[in-house]
Parts: sequence; structure tokens; C-alpha cells
Amino acid sequence: MQDLQVSKNSIFFTLFLLFVFMINILFNYLSYKELKKEYIFETKAEVLNIYPKEKFDVIKLKGEGFEFFASFSKDNNFEKLDLINVVIDTRNISFFDYLKGFFTKVLYFDRVEKRYEFKDKILENIKNNHKDAMIIELFEALFLAVPVSKELRDVITAYGIAHVVALSGFHLAV
Repeated sequence: MQDLQVSKNSIFFTLFLLFVFMINILFNYLSYKELKKEYIFETKAEVLNIYPKEKFDVIKLKGEGFEFFASFSKDNNFEKLDLINVVIDTRNISFFDYLKGFFTKVLYFDRVEKRYEFKDKILENIKNNHKDAMIIELFEALFLAVPVSKELRDVITAYGIAHVVALSGFHLAV
């Protein structure tokens, strides 16, 4: 009899999780449809990470409710956490690409003056107290969950402390 009760509880819990998952997918789909309403979409985006390539930079941007990638000329000199206003082409974005983070063409962008927030004060304090760029980047990741560069990620992985950096940045950022 007790096994039957445990079985019922696990089924109800599984159904509840499935329901929450479906609601989450529904909200994401509605956001996707809002993005796809027009071929050209304008949004404010924050630079999350910069992936340097030989002739250009691939920038990971966080828009209003979604993350995406775009390529920019090296002449633009973006820094992490810069705020830009972008106009993007939405014609070739599938729902699956929207969920995982898509790559799109930027038709136009301009820099937006960023409001000075508490997070910026902490970032400035970290930069003023440390000289080494890797240490600055490590503390930004630990305390503010700022994404790290490939070089620092390789060092963190080599020392076997990637889980510590990931968890501490996640918990302190929440």
C-alpha cells in the first residue's frame, strides 16, 4: 500500500514538473512570436562576452528577454557590459535557435550611455584594487557572475576549480 502511495506521489510530482516545463515553453514561444512579428527588430542589449576572431569579433549580447550572437568589426572596441541599441534581422531565426541563443546579422547599432549602477561601482572598485587583468576578470566572475574569457576559462579548468567559480558567481549574483 505504501508503494502505491509513493508511486502516486512521484507521478503527481512528474506531472507538476511537466506542467511547469510546458508553461515555460509557452512563455518563451510567445516571446519568440513577439520577436518574429517584424523582419527587423530593435532592442537594447548588453555585451556579455567578446570572442575575438582573426578579422572580426563575435559578441554575445543579452537583449530584452533573450541572448544572441552577432559579429562586429574590431574597430568598434566593445567592452564587457557595454550597452548598445541594435537593429537585427529576424528572418532566419527558428524557435529552437531562439531557445539556445541565435546568431544574427546586425543592421544598425549605436552605443547607449549606461546608467551608473551599484554593480558598476563594484566593478570599478575591483579594477582599482588589482593590476593583473586575469585577477580582475576572476573576481568579476566570482562576485558578479560576469562571463570569463577563453584564456581564463582554460586556466580555471587546468586548476580544477571551474565548479567553484561557477557556483560562487551564480549564488552571489542571485
